Amino acid sequence: SGKYVATQAHLFAAAIFDSNSRFVMLGHETQEFSDILAWSPMEDLLAYAIGRPPYAITDLYLLDPATGQDRLLFSTGEGEHAPIIIDAAWSPSGRWLAVAVSERTLYLPMSVHIIDVSGRGPTSIVDLGASDGDDVVVGWGP
Repeated sequence: SGKYVATQAHLFAAAIFDSNSRFVMLGHETQEFSDILAWSPMEDLLAYAIGRPPYAITDLYLLDPATGQDRLLFSTGEGEHAPIIIDAAWSPSGRWLAVAVSERTLYLPMSVHIIDVSGRGPTSIVDLGASDGDDVVVGWGP
């Protein structure tokens, strides 16, 4: 809508400001930097990822500045073997999020999880197999 701006506040939390530069709210704190911040194309909902060192970006949240709600949408688990969230993209309708995930094993198998943000539909998983180390970038067509 152009009403809000999101940023990583001092690398510890997603922060939302309104278009007049007034602070609105902070997301959950993180101990690990993540550059995954994605606004829904249909409403003011921010998807953002957080995690713990070393580079364990494992949790994806939805932050709604209008209501103040900040809810966990997806988690890959905890611990040193939990897969890492590497990218997220909204569908044009704003109903679905595509979340790219990398396993932390020798061959880095990757997958994309298609998540219904309303919670009404099932989550689909597309397995991409082993990677040569390149990140997977997700995107939706128009």
